[in-house]
Amino acid sequence: MTEEQCCKRSLVGSLWDSAKRLVKDPVPVPKEISDWRIIQCESCDRLENGVCRECGCVVKLKTKFSEMECPIGKWDKYVR
Repeated sequence: MTEEQCCKRSLVGSLWDSAKRLVKDPVPVPKEISDWRIIQCESCDRLENGVCRECGCVVKLKTKFSEMECPIGKWDKYVR
């Protein structure tokens, strides 16, 4: 998994990665897409207290950006 594919497996790394991606593409995904992504994450065994154990991201933040994707392929970047 490269930095471009996902975050840094820590809360600080996740926040930094999210900030970089927000600068790259500041338009959020539609609410329906974000909600669907959250449902996918909530059904995943790698979610713990709102944080993905696979990549270290806070999923409620990560699911809102089009440049983000699930590190295990449950959902992809959003293409408008």
